Amino acid sequence: MKNLLSILQTLKVLFKGWRVLSFLLLLSCTTFPEKEKPAMSTFTVTVPGGAVQLSGNPIIITGITDTPETGITDHYLLCKITCTDGAITGGPWQDAIQPLAGSATFEISGLVSKKFDYIYNTLKGSSFRFYERDALAAEITIEIGETYIDGNGDLQEIWNTADPYEMTVLKGQLTRHEYNILASNYSSFWAYYIVGCRWLTRLDGETSNHYPVVNVSSTTDAVKAALAVSSNKTIIIGGTTYFSDGTHADYIDPVQHACTVGNLYEVDINKYVSNPEAKTVTRYVVIAAESGTLSQRLYFVNVDNHYYENHNVIYFANSLGAIEVLHCFGSYKETQNVDGEVVKSDNLDFSTRKHTINLAELKKGTEIEINSGFKSLAERKWMKDFLSSEYVLLQIDDSPLITNHDEVNLLPVYIVPGSYTIDDTTDDIQFITFKIKIAHEY
Repeated sequence: MKNLLSILQTLKVLFKGWRVLSFLLLLSCTTFPEKEKPAMSTFTVTVPGGAVQLSGNPIIITGITDTPETGITDHYLLCKITCTDGAITGGPWQDAIQPLAGSATFEISGLVSKKFDYIYNTLKGSSFRFYERDALAAEITIEIGETYIDGNGDLQEIWNTADPYEMTVLKGQLTRHEYNILASNYSSFWAYYIVGCRWLTRLDGETSNHYPVVNVSSTTDAVKAALAVSSNKTIIIGGTTYFSDGTHADYIDPVQHACTVGNLYEVDINKYVSNPEAKTVTRYVVIAAESGTLSQRLYFVNVDNHYYENHNVIYFANSLGAIEVLHCFGSYKETQNVDGEVVKSDNLDFSTRKHTINLAELKKGTEIEINSGFKSLAERKWMKDFLSSEYVLLQIDDSPLITNHDEVNLLPVYIVPGSYTIDDTTDDIQFITFKIKIAHEY
Protein backbone atom coordinates (compact mmCIF):
# COMPACT_ATOMS: atom_id res chain seq x y z
CA MET A 1 0.00 0.00 0.00
CA LYS A 2 2.82 2.38 0.89
CA ASN A 3 4.53 1.54 -2.41
CA LEU A 4 1.32 2.41 -4.29
CA LEU A 5 1.05 5.84 -2.54
CA SER A 6 4.70 6.58 -3.33
CA ILE A 7 4.13 5.78 -7.00
CA LEU A 8 1.03 8.05 -7.15
CA GLN A 9 2.86 11.00 -5.53
CA THR A 10 5.76 10.60 -7.93
CA LEU A 11 3.39 10.60 -10.91
CA LYS A 12 1.64 13.76 -9.53
CA VAL A 13 4.96 15.65 -9.33
CA LEU A 14 5.91 14.49 -12.81
CA PHE A 15 2.53 15.60 -14.13
CA LYS A 16 2.96 19.14 -12.70
CA GLY A 17 6.41 19.38 -14.24
CA TRP A 18 5.08 18.20 -17.56
CA ARG A 19 2.41 20.94 -17.54
CA VAL A 20 5.05 23.61 -16.89
CA LEU A 21 7.32 22.13 -19.53
CA SER A 22 4.46 21.98 -22.02
CA PHE A 23 3.63 25.68 -21.40
CA LEU A 24 7.26 26.68 -21.89
CA LEU A 25 7.47 24.67 -25.09
CA LEU A 26 4.24 26.28 -26.33
CA LEU A 27 5.51 29.78 -25.46
CA SER A 28 8.74 29.18 -27.32
CA CYS A 29 6.85 28.17 -30.43
CA THR A 30 4.41 31.17 -30.39
CA THR A 31 5.25 34.35 -32.45
CA PHE A 32 3.80 37.67 -31.14
CA PRO A 33 3.30 40.58 -33.62
CA GLU A 34 5.83 43.43 -33.20
CA LYS A 35 4.58 47.00 -32.65
CA GLU A 36 4.12 48.63 -36.02
CA LYS A 37 6.41 51.63 -36.61
CA PRO A 38 4.93 54.59 -38.50
CA ALA A 39 6.39 55.30 -41.89
CA MET A 40 8.50 58.44 -42.08
CA SER A 41 6.38 61.23 -43.50
CA THR A 42 7.58 63.92 -45.86
CA PHE A 43 6.26 67.45 -45.29
CA THR A 44 6.19 70.42 -47.62
CA VAL A 45 5.82 73.97 -46.29
CA THR A 46 4.71 76.93 -48.44
CA VAL A 47 4.46 80.50 -47.15
CA PRO A 48 2.80 82.81 -49.68
CA GLY A 49 3.65 86.44 -49.11
CA GLY A 50 7.41 86.08 -48.68
CA ALA A 51 10.01 85.70 -45.95
CA VAL A 52 9.13 89.00 -44.21
CA GLN A 53 5.52 89.80 -43.28
CA LEU A 54 3.52 92.10 -41.00
CA SER A 55 2.03 90.65 -37.83
CA GLY A 56 -1.32 92.41 -38.25
CA ASN A 57 -2.09 91.03 -41.72
CA PRO A 58 -2.93 87.44 -42.72
CA ILE A 59 0.13 85.18 -42.64
CA ILE A 60 -0.69 82.02 -44.56
CA ILE A 61 1.15 78.73 -43.98
CA THR A 62 0.34 75.73 -46.17
CA GLY A 63 1.45 72.29 -44.99
CA ILE A 64 1.40 69.14 -47.11
CA THR A 65 2.02 65.54 -46.02
CA ASP A 66 2.49 62.37 -48.05
CA THR A 67 1.04 60.14 -45.31
CA PRO A 68 -1.72 58.00 -46.90
CA GLU A 69 -5.18 58.50 -45.43
CA THR A 70 -6.08 54.81 -45.53
CA GLY A 71 -5.84 52.88 -42.29
CA ILE A 72 -5.63 55.89 -39.97
CA THR A 73 -8.17 58.00 -38.09
CA ASP A 74 -8.26 61.39 -36.35
CA HIS A 75 -5.67 62.76 -38.78
CA TYR A 76 -4.51 66.36 -38.12
CA LEU A 77 -1.75 68.46 -39.60
CA LEU A 78 0.13 70.48 -36.97
CA CYS A 79 1.79 73.87 -37.19
CA LYS A 80 4.14 75.01 -34.42
CA ILE A 81 5.43 78.60 -34.30
CA THR A 82 8.44 79.54 -32.18
CA CYS A 83 9.94 82.99 -31.67
CA THR A 84 13.67 82.33 -31.53
CA ASP A 85 14.98 85.82 -30.63
CA GLY A 86 12.71 86.69 -27.71
CA ALA A 87 11.05 89.63 -29.49
CA ILE A 88 7.65 88.11 -28.65
CA THR A 89 7.18 86.70 -25.17
CA GLY A 90 5.52 83.33 -24.65
CA GLY A 91 5.13 80.45 -27.02
CA PRO A 92 5.75 78.25 -28.79
CA TRP A 93 2.23 78.35 -30.25
CA GLN A 94 0.58 75.43 -31.99
CA ASP A 95 -2.44 74.94 -34.23
CA ALA A 96 -4.05 71.79 -35.63
CA ILE A 97 -6.26 71.37 -38.72
CA GLN A 98 -7.67 68.25 -40.34
CA PRO A 99 -6.09 67.94 -43.81
CA LEU A 100 -7.98 67.76 -47.07
CA ALA A 101 -6.21 65.64 -49.68
CA GLY A 102 -3.06 65.79 -47.55
CA SER A 103 -3.02 69.59 -47.28
CA ALA A 104 -4.01 72.15 -44.63
CA THR A 105 -3.77 75.94 -44.57
CA PHE A 106 -2.96 77.82 -41.36
CA GLU A 107 -3.41 81.56 -40.72
CA ILE A 108 -0.96 82.37 -37.92
CA SER A 109 -1.14 86.17 -37.60
CA GLY A 110 -3.34 85.87 -34.51
CA LEU A 111 -0.63 83.77 -32.85
CA VAL A 112 2.28 86.12 -33.54
CA SER A 113 0.59 89.54 -33.30
CA LYS A 114 1.56 89.85 -29.65
CA LYS A 115 3.23 92.59 -27.65
CA PHE A 116 6.72 92.94 -29.06
CA ASP A 117 9.71 93.69 -26.86
CA TYR A 118 10.26 97.39 -27.58
CA ILE A 119 13.84 97.71 -26.42
CA TYR A 120 14.92 101.09 -27.70
CA ASN A 121 18.69 100.85 -28.05
CA THR A 122 19.56 102.48 -31.35
CA LEU A 123 19.89 106.18 -30.46
CA LYS A 124 23.64 105.95 -30.54
CA GLY A 125 26.59 108.23 -31.16
CA SER A 126 27.48 109.73 -34.51
CA SER A 127 29.60 106.73 -35.49
CA PHE A 128 26.47 104.54 -35.49
CA ARG A 129 24.34 105.30 -38.52
CA PHE A 130 23.55 101.93 -40.12
CA TYR A 131 22.74 99.00 -37.88
CA GLU A 132 20.48 96.01 -37.43
CA ARG A 133 17.25 97.00 -35.69
CA ASP A 134 15.55 93.93 -34.24
CA ALA A 135 13.28 95.43 -31.58
CA LEU A 136 10.28 95.64 -33.90
CA ALA A 137 11.07 92.40 -35.74
CA ALA A 138 10.59 88.84 -34.55
CA GLU A 139 12.49 85.85 -35.90
CA ILE A 140 10.00 83.01 -36.35
CA THR A 141 10.52 79.32 -37.09
CA ILE A 142 7.64 77.22 -38.41
CA GLU A 143 7.50 73.45 -38.04
CA ILE A 144 4.89 71.28 -39.75
CA GLY A 145 3.90 67.94 -38.28
CA GLU A 146 0.95 65.59 -38.03
CA THR A 147 -0.87 63.38 -35.59
CA TYR A 148 -3.19 60.41 -36.15
CA ILE A 149 -4.30 57.08 -34.73
CA ASP A 150 -2.82 54.19 -36.67
CA GLY A 151 -4.31 50.79 -37.47
CA ASN A 152 -3.13 49.37 -34.12
CA GLY A 153 -4.97 52.09 -32.19
CA ASP A 154 -1.73 53.88 -31.26
CA LEU A 155 -1.45 57.66 -31.34
CA GLN A 156 1.34 58.84 -33.63
CA GLU A 157 2.90 62.33 -33.71
CA ILE A 158 5.56 63.22 -36.27
CA TRP A 159 7.39 66.55 -36.82
CA ASN A 160 9.78 67.98 -39.39
CA THR A 161 12.07 69.35 -36.68
CA ALA A 162 15.15 68.85 -38.86
CA ASP A 163 13.95 71.33 -41.49
CA PRO A 164 12.01 74.27 -39.97
CA TYR A 165 10.89 77.20 -42.12
CA GLU A 166 12.40 80.52 -40.99
CA MET A 167 10.83 83.94 -41.51
CA THR A 168 10.63 87.43 -40.00
CA VAL A 169 7.49 89.06 -38.66
CA LEU A 170 7.42 92.85 -38.26
CA LYS A 171 5.14 94.54 -35.76
CA GLY A 172 2.90 96.33 -38.22
CA GLN A 173 -0.22 96.21 -40.34
CA LEU A 174 -1.40 97.40 -43.71
CA THR A 175 -5.00 98.56 -43.73
CA ARG A 176 -7.48 96.09 -45.17
CA HIS A 177 -7.86 98.39 -48.17
CA GLU A 178 -4.10 98.52 -48.81
CA TYR A 179 -3.76 94.77 -48.29
CA ASN A 180 -6.56 94.03 -50.75
CA ILE A 181 -5.13 96.37 -53.37
CA LEU A 182 -1.79 94.56 -53.24
CA ALA A 183 -3.49 91.15 -53.30
CA SER A 184 -5.66 92.09 -56.28
CA ASN A 185 -2.48 93.00 -58.16
CA TYR A 186 -0.87 89.65 -57.23
CA SER A 187 1.48 91.48 -54.89
CA SER A 188 2.21 91.60 -51.15
CA PHE A 189 4.06 93.62 -48.53
CA TRP A 190 7.15 91.52 -49.25
CA ALA A 191 6.93 92.01 -53.03
CA TYR A 192 6.06 95.71 -52.95
CA TYR A 193 8.33 97.05 -50.22
CA ILE A 194 11.23 94.61 -49.97
CA VAL A 195 11.62 92.99 -53.38
CA GLY A 196 10.50 96.35 -54.80
CA CYS A 197 13.45 98.01 -53.01
CA ARG A 198 11.56 100.62 -50.96
CA TRP A 199 12.13 102.15 -47.56
CA LEU A 200 9.86 100.90 -44.79
CA THR A 201 8.32 104.32 -44.30
CA ARG A 202 4.84 105.65 -45.05
CA LEU A 203 6.26 109.05 -45.97
CA ASP A 204 5.80 109.21 -49.75
CA GLY A 205 7.44 111.64 -52.08
CA GLU A 206 5.48 113.59 -54.63
CA THR A 207 6.78 111.21 -57.30
CA SER A 208 5.76 107.83 -58.64
CA ASN A 209 9.01 106.31 -57.35
CA HIS A 210 7.91 106.30 -53.72
CA TYR A 211 10.93 108.24 -52.48
CA PRO A 212 10.32 110.00 -49.13
CA VAL A 213 10.60 113.79 -48.95
CA VAL A 214 10.72 115.38 -45.47
CA ASN A 215 11.19 118.96 -44.26
CA VAL A 216 13.47 119.77 -41.31
CA SER A 217 15.01 122.92 -39.80
CA SER A 218 18.60 121.73 -39.46
CA THR A 219 20.96 119.03 -40.68
CA THR A 220 21.17 117.82 -37.07
CA ASP A 221 17.45 117.00 -37.00
CA ALA A 222 17.10 113.21 -36.70
CA VAL A 223 15.70 111.44 -39.78
CA LYS A 224 15.26 107.69 -39.57
CA ALA A 225 14.44 105.12 -42.22
CA ALA A 226 14.55 101.32 -42.33
CA LEU A 227 15.02 98.68 -44.98
CA ALA A 228 15.00 94.92 -45.44
CA VAL A 229 16.58 92.99 -48.30
CA SER A 230 15.05 90.15 -50.31
CA SER A 231 18.29 88.14 -50.34
CA ASN A 232 21.74 88.41 -48.76
CA LYS A 233 23.14 91.64 -50.24
CA THR A 234 25.68 94.37 -49.62
CA ILE A 235 24.30 97.87 -49.16
CA ILE A 236 26.37 100.95 -50.10
CA ILE A 237 25.31 104.31 -48.64
CA GLY A 238 26.06 107.59 -50.36
CA GLY A 239 24.51 110.96 -50.98
CA THR A 240 24.70 114.53 -52.18
CA THR A 241 24.46 117.70 -50.08
CA TYR A 242 23.30 120.94 -51.73
CA PHE A 243 24.32 124.39 -50.43
CA SER A 244 22.82 127.87 -50.58
CA ASP A 245 25.59 129.11 -52.91
CA GLY A 246 24.54 126.63 -55.61
CA THR A 247 27.36 124.14 -55.02
CA HIS A 248 27.09 120.58 -53.77
CA ALA A 249 29.22 117.85 -52.17
CA ASP A 250 29.07 114.11 -52.87
CA TYR A 251 29.81 111.43 -50.33
CA ILE A 252 30.15 107.63 -50.34
CA ASP A 253 30.41 105.70 -47.10
CA PRO A 254 33.67 103.68 -47.22
CA VAL A 255 32.01 101.01 -45.07
CA GLN A 256 29.89 98.55 -47.06
CA HIS A 257 27.13 96.86 -45.08
CA ALA A 258 26.45 93.12 -45.46
CA CYS A 259 22.73 92.58 -44.98
CA THR A 260 20.98 89.28 -44.34
CA VAL A 261 17.57 88.45 -45.70
CA GLY A 262 14.91 88.70 -43.02
CA ASN A 263 16.73 91.25 -40.84
CA LEU A 264 15.57 94.83 -40.36
CA TYR A 265 18.18 97.58 -40.83
CA GLU A 266 17.81 101.14 -39.57
CA VAL A 267 19.53 104.10 -41.22
CA ASP A 268 20.11 107.50 -39.58
CA ILE A 269 19.71 109.58 -42.72
CA ASN A 270 20.93 112.86 -41.18
CA LYS A 271 24.31 111.37 -40.30
CA TYR A 272 25.27 111.12 -43.97
CA VAL A 273 25.37 114.89 -44.61
CA SER A 274 28.68 115.96 -46.12
CA ASN A 275 29.54 119.59 -45.29
CA PRO A 276 33.33 119.91 -44.94
CA GLU A 277 33.32 123.72 -45.41
CA ALA A 278 30.44 124.37 -42.97
CA LYS A 279 28.20 125.97 -45.61
CA THR A 280 24.45 126.55 -45.35
CA VAL A 281 22.68 123.36 -46.40
CA THR A 282 19.39 123.71 -48.26
CA ARG A 283 18.81 120.06 -49.24
CA TYR A 284 20.42 116.66 -49.11
CA VAL A 285 19.75 113.27 -50.68
CA VAL A 286 20.80 109.89 -49.26
CA ILE A 287 21.05 106.82 -51.49
CA ALA A 288 21.11 103.20 -50.29
CA ALA A 289 22.23 101.10 -53.26
CA GLU A 290 22.46 97.33 -53.55
CA SER A 291 25.96 96.34 -54.65
CA GLY A 292 26.15 94.90 -58.15
CA THR A 293 22.59 95.95 -59.09
CA LEU A 294 20.75 99.05 -60.24
CA SER A 295 18.38 98.84 -57.27
CA GLN A 296 18.54 101.81 -54.93
CA ARG A 297 16.50 103.66 -52.33
CA LEU A 298 16.55 107.47 -52.19
CA TYR A 299 15.56 109.76 -49.31
CA PHE A 300 15.16 113.54 -49.89
CA VAL A 301 15.46 116.04 -47.02
CA ASN A 302 14.69 119.77 -47.41
CA VAL A 303 16.34 122.04 -44.84
CA ASP A 304 14.57 125.31 -43.95
CA ASN A 305 17.10 127.35 -42.03
CA HIS A 306 14.57 130.05 -41.09
CA TYR A 307 12.33 128.11 -38.71
CA TYR A 308 11.99 129.97 -35.42
CA GLU A 309 9.00 128.27 -33.74
CA ASN A 310 9.31 125.68 -31.00
CA HIS A 311 10.79 122.43 -32.13
CA ASN A 312 9.31 119.26 -30.62
CA VAL A 313 10.65 115.83 -31.61
CA ILE A 314 8.63 112.63 -31.45
CA TYR A 315 9.83 109.09 -32.23
CA PHE A 316 7.16 106.56 -33.21
CA ALA A 317 6.75 103.06 -34.58
CA ASN A 318 5.01 103.17 -37.94
CA SER A 319 2.67 100.55 -39.39
CA LEU A 320 5.46 98.88 -41.39
CA GLY A 321 7.55 97.86 -38.40
CA ALA A 322 10.04 100.76 -38.47
CA ILE A 323 10.90 103.74 -36.25
CA GLU A 324 10.43 107.21 -37.73
CA VAL A 325 10.84 110.76 -36.41
CA LEU A 326 8.24 113.54 -36.49
CA HIS A 327 9.48 117.12 -36.11
CA CYS A 328 6.82 119.58 -34.96
CA PHE A 329 7.53 123.30 -35.32
CA GLY A 330 4.31 124.67 -33.84
CA SER A 331 3.09 125.56 -30.38
CA TYR A 332 3.37 123.33 -27.29
CA LYS A 333 0.78 123.58 -24.50
CA GLU A 334 0.86 121.50 -21.34
CA THR A 335 -2.19 121.04 -19.09
CA GLN A 336 -2.15 119.47 -15.61
CA ASN A 337 -5.35 117.64 -14.67
CA VAL A 338 -5.56 116.76 -10.96
CA ASP A 339 -8.22 114.35 -9.68
CA GLY A 340 -9.04 113.17 -6.17
CA GLU A 341 -9.20 114.86 -2.80
CA VAL A 342 -7.25 115.08 0.45
CA VAL A 343 -9.06 113.58 3.47
CA LYS A 344 -7.74 114.20 6.97
CA SER A 345 -9.27 112.60 10.07
CA ASP A 346 -10.15 114.55 13.24
CA ASN A 347 -7.05 115.30 15.20
CA LEU A 348 -8.62 116.11 18.60
CA ASP A 349 -6.40 115.54 21.61
CA PHE A 350 -8.76 113.30 23.64
CA SER A 351 -5.93 111.12 24.87
CA THR A 352 -2.22 110.72 24.69
CA ARG A 353 -2.78 108.91 21.42
CA LYS A 354 -3.68 111.15 18.52
CA HIS A 355 -5.85 110.07 15.67
CA THR A 356 -4.08 108.78 12.56
CA ILE A 357 -3.95 111.21 9.65
CA ASN A 358 -5.30 109.61 6.47
CA LEU A 359 -4.37 111.01 3.07
CA ALA A 360 -6.22 109.97 -0.07
CA GLU A 361 -4.15 109.45 -3.20
CA LEU A 362 -4.03 112.32 -5.63
CA LYS A 363 -4.06 111.44 -9.32
CA LYS A 364 -2.75 113.80 -11.93
CA GLY A 365 -2.52 113.55 -15.67
CA THR A 366 -0.43 115.68 -17.97
CA GLU A 367 -2.03 116.45 -21.34
CA ILE A 368 0.13 118.07 -23.98
CA GLU A 369 -1.24 119.79 -27.08
CA ILE A 370 1.23 120.04 -29.95
CA ASN A 371 0.89 121.88 -33.22
CA SER A 372 2.80 120.17 -36.02
CA GLY A 373 3.71 123.43 -37.76
CA PHE A 374 3.60 123.59 -41.53
CA LYS A 375 3.47 120.19 -43.17
CA SER A 376 3.34 119.41 -46.87
CA LEU A 377 0.52 117.29 -48.25
CA ALA A 378 2.74 114.20 -48.26
CA GLU A 379 3.77 114.83 -44.64
CA ARG A 380 0.15 115.36 -43.54
CA LYS A 381 -0.84 112.03 -45.09
CA TRP A 382 2.18 110.46 -43.41
CA MET A 383 0.97 111.79 -40.06
CA LYS A 384 -2.09 109.52 -40.33
CA ASP A 385 0.31 106.67 -39.63
CA PHE A 386 1.73 108.56 -36.65
CA LEU A 387 -1.71 109.35 -35.18
CA SER A 388 -2.58 105.64 -35.03
CA SER A 389 0.80 104.49 -33.64
CA GLU A 390 0.80 102.39 -30.47
CA TYR A 391 4.39 103.24 -29.60
CA VAL A 392 5.23 106.95 -29.22
CA LEU A 393 8.17 108.60 -27.43
CA LEU A 394 8.54 112.35 -26.81
CA GLN A 395 12.06 113.76 -26.72
CA ILE A 396 12.58 115.79 -23.54
CA ASP A 397 15.38 117.68 -21.82
CA ASP A 398 14.76 116.23 -18.36
CA SER A 399 16.30 113.11 -16.86
CA PRO A 400 15.57 110.09 -19.03
CA LEU A 401 12.91 107.55 -18.13
CA ILE A 402 14.35 105.18 -20.71
CA THR A 403 18.04 104.70 -20.02
CA ASN A 404 19.27 102.17 -22.57
CA HIS A 405 20.33 104.70 -25.18
CA ASP A 406 23.19 107.18 -25.36
CA GLU A 407 22.16 110.59 -26.63
CA VAL A 408 18.47 111.42 -26.29
CA ASN A 409 16.05 111.48 -23.35
CA LEU A 410 12.70 109.95 -24.32
CA LEU A 411 9.38 109.98 -22.48
CA PRO A 412 6.75 107.29 -23.23
CA VAL A 413 3.46 108.94 -24.23
CA TYR A 414 0.26 107.97 -25.99
CA ILE A 415 -1.88 109.88 -28.46
CA VAL A 416 -5.29 110.98 -27.20
CA PRO A 417 -7.88 109.46 -29.55
CA GLY A 418 -9.81 111.97 -31.62
CA SER A 419 -10.77 113.13 -35.08
CA TYR A 420 -8.24 114.82 -37.34
CA THR A 421 -8.97 116.60 -40.60
CA ILE A 422 -6.39 116.41 -43.38
CA ASP A 423 -6.96 118.97 -46.12
CA ASP A 424 -5.53 117.69 -49.40
CA THR A 425 -6.73 120.54 -51.60
CA THR A 426 -3.82 122.93 -51.09
CA ASP A 427 -0.29 123.20 -49.77
CA ASP A 428 -0.75 126.63 -48.20
CA ILE A 429 0.01 126.95 -44.49
CA GLN A 430 -1.44 123.64 -43.27
CA PHE A 431 -0.84 121.91 -39.95
CA ILE A 432 -2.34 119.32 -37.60
CA THR A 433 -2.89 119.80 -33.87
CA PHE A 434 -2.97 116.70 -31.67
CA LYS A 435 -2.88 115.82 -27.98
CA ILE A 436 -0.69 113.35 -26.12
CA LYS A 437 -0.57 112.16 -22.52
CA ILE A 438 2.32 110.85 -20.46
CA ALA A 439 1.96 107.10 -20.07
CA HIS A 440 1.44 105.71 -16.55
CA GLU A 441 1.69 109.04 -14.78
CA TYR A 442 0.07 109.29 -11.34
